[in-house]
Formats: sequence, structure tokens, C-alpha cells
Amino acid sequence: AVPGGVPALGGGAAGGVPGQLALPSQAALPQMAGGGGNGPLGANIFVFHVPINWTDDDFQAHFSPFGQIVSAKIHTDQVTKASKGFGFISYATPQAATMAIKGMNGFDTKQGKFLKCTLKKGEEQYNPDALSAQNIPVATGGGVNSATPALVGIQPTVALGVDSATLAAAASSGKVLKAHPLDQPQLALQ
Repeated sequence: AVPGGVPALGGGAAGGVPGQLALPSQAALPQMAGGGGNGPLGANIFVFHVPINWTDDDFQAHFSPFGQIVSAKIHTDQVTKASKGFGFISYATPQAATMAIKGMNGFDTKQGKFLKCTLKKGEEQYNPDALSAQNIPVATGGGVNSATPALVGIQPTVALGVDSATLAAAASSGKVLKAHPLDQPQLALQ
């Protein structure tokens, strides 16, 4: 283990392949989340496939339309500070976490990946609505399949190239950012 009680990574993926970095299990991650604490039981979610170019502010801006956020943190490598591609969101209420899972599970990041949002391991019994929402099948190639609910809140503005300040301003004012046609690359508040 490295300082802080975090399990050392690098033992490899399944099978222990030397030199191959393995993500820790979700059960080992709560102590690594950092960033200010947890919400009540059933209000904490784990997000996989976070684009490596998203900042904590981008992450929070994408999830803020669903409710009051207690903490939003993308996990980074302790040495390089590079994103590990997963993060944690803690809401003030389980209802906000449910809305976030319904709205963001299967979200197309426009970078070849779809977000996967799940309740924090061990909190499933405290939020059965979110548990059923996280189990809706998500397509992995051609877009979100029709069984996945439509995005609630903002559109994928960071993935479209909007800076986090503009995204945060839109999210806090309840506005949706829309892309202009391709011949006009700027985005505007609608």
C-alpha cells in the first residue's frame, strides 16, 4: 500500500500481468475519493468512462443540474495527476442521485465512450429507484439505445468544446447550451 492506505496499483489486470495498470475495485475506492465527503446513504454515485480531458469542474457542471452536489471528484494518478477515467459524485439527497443516474447513465461523451453511473457499492438498498435506473441496458457503439431515458438537464457541452465556466453558468441558470451549425463553431446560450 502507498501512503494514505490506498492499495498500490500496477499489479496488473485480472491475471496479474506485470507492467499493466489495473483499476482498483469499486470497493477499494471510497477512501481514495477525497474531495469533501459523502452525501447520505443512497446519494453517492460512481461514474466510469469519464473523459480524461474533463476537469473536476467539468464533471461537476455535467452533474449539477440533477441536484445539490456535496462532492464531485475525478480520481487522478497521485504522481502524474492524470485522470484515471472514473469519479465520484455525492448529492445532498438520494432523489438527486437517482435523477443523475437516469440522466447520465449511457451519456455519450463524444469521445468513443458512454458514461456508466452506478450507486456506490453497499448503498443499493437505500435507493432502489437508482438501482433499477443503473441497470437499464446501454449501447456501446452506435449511441444510447432507446431503452435509456433521454438526458435530463444539459446537453454534452464539454464534449462539444465549451469551456467549464460557460457550462457552469448555463447549468446554474437552468439554460441548455446548443451547438451552432458546423459553419458557425461558437456555442450560445439558448
